[in-house]
Amino acid sequence: MRTLVTRSILAATAVTGVVFALGAGNAAADPAATAAFSPTFTIGTKVGGSEVTCAGYLESTAAVYPGQTPGPVEVLLKSHFVGISPQCLISGTVKWTNQDTGASGSKRYDLSGFDGPAAPTGVYFDPGFGHVTIEIDSDKWCIPGKAELTV
Repeated sequence: MRTLVTRSILAATAVTGVVFALGAGNAAADPAATAAFSPTFTIGTKVGGSEVTCAGYLESTAAVYPGQTPGPVEVLLKSHFVGISPQCLISGTVKWTNQDTGASGSKRYDLSGFDGPAAPTGVYFDPGFGHVTIEIDSDKWCIPGKAELTV
């Protein structure tokens, strides 16, 4: 009986260790699949016009789509703008390059600068496995935001 109890305790300890080790392995891999951008400073206009109506920056983050490592990348754009009009249109491009495979691409975005950080705009793309550089620019004057991510 004593041997059975000892074996049961050892088996439970081994299973618990494996569960914690697998969980720690996943947690350690996740930070490489997320990135914060330098701010994208830019200006915005009225819809359909060229008159500058606002100025500010985009606060952006990138992450491999939740639960799909490797998988599609999700870039969230959060706006922080002030202006003189109820309209503040920001348009631009998210450009990416996989440094390991040479694959590259771009996705357009349009957002209201007045949506604020509580209403981010999502941009999605699938760069494949590897080290990916990402740049967010604007159709107007801007200082692009940049980040790097490992998928």
